[in-house]
Amino acid sequence: MGSEEVAATWKVVGGGEKGGILVRSGRDLKSPEAPDRLSTGAVVREEELVGDRLHYTLVNGAGPSSGWVSTKVAGKDLLLKQVAPGAKPSTLDALASPHWYSKKPCVKDRKIRVACLHGTASNASVMKMQIGRLSMLGKDKLELVFIEANQETEKVNPENKEVESMKKNFPGQQFFQYAVCPDQRALGHRLDYTDIGEAADYVRTKLIANAPIDGIFGFSQGANISHLLAAQAIHGVGDMPPLAFVVFNCGGIPAYTERYAELFGEPMRIPTLFIQGEADMVTDSSGETFLRPSTKAAEMYHGAEFASHSGDHRPFPRDAKEAGAVAATVVDFMQRAVE
Repeated sequence: MGSEEVAATWKVVGGGEKGGILVRSGRDLKSPEAPDRLSTGAVVREEELVGDRLHYTLVNGAGPSSGWVSTKVAGKDLLLKQVAPGAKPSTLDALASPHWYSKKPCVKDRKIRVACLHGTASNASVMKMQIGRLSMLGKDKLELVFIEANQETEKVNPENKEVESMKKNFPGQQFFQYAVCPDQRALGHRLDYTDIGEAADYVRTKLIANAPIDGIFGFSQGANISHLLAAQAIHGVGDMPPLAFVVFNCGGIPAYTERYAELFGEPMRIPTLFIQGEADMVTDSSGETFLRPSTKAAEMYHGAEFASHSGDHRPFPRDAKEAGAVAATVVDFMQRAVE
């Protein structure tokens, strides 16, 4: 990992219903408002970041050329930090080995082996299709290992509304999940799983059976359970193999961490990449609809990196060019993480 630094950029993901987000002339929340809003989808360069207040210069999009904005309000993201494909963010430089956990593995002279965990009401075949762009772009660098879940969704979660749509899109297939979430509409989208320990045990056996596994790419439920796998790898729980990185794609906030306080007591030192779909909306038990808090869990990690795409709840967007850019970001992150 080199020492070059790249200016941080952010993308506006909030304010869609109001034509953008509020801009003020100063850091103070009582400073004068700009006459125009910063448009949703705009990209800005970070000039200064103080808590959740960002001093920016406009790079692309509509709105004031500079000003101060809030990156989040009431826990909801208004802007997401971007990682440009091929860039080498200073976060990995600043926290590179030996500042990662002591047993973080490195990879040389072979492809990086990545365990891929799918979402609820899905399977390994569907996951292969969903991340085909990553497979193509990383064919000379990555070896993807798809770990299918062991619980049939129709049996353990018969009320899951996703099954019918999956049947229409993928006729004749069975759909699985790793764990049972008793409340998909939990307040704030803080998701718990009644059998998270068993799910982690199952995946761990698959990681061992497919060794070596260098890192995890988790989508949706696959991302949600991977926080426990990362913590177990860092703390050397049982026969859990060490991991060099984890990619969390369109996940939520894990509520089960309170039951594993001994593993989540302090920010974890493992390279992580969080990917957000900018149109990935959820509705919780309050009836409020908001952007899935896919990046909120990054607070549990040192030096987390971020990327986003314009799509909804999917690993990569439909647009081929944009999907390629996001896939390139993922490949670059993985390569740096195993150095």
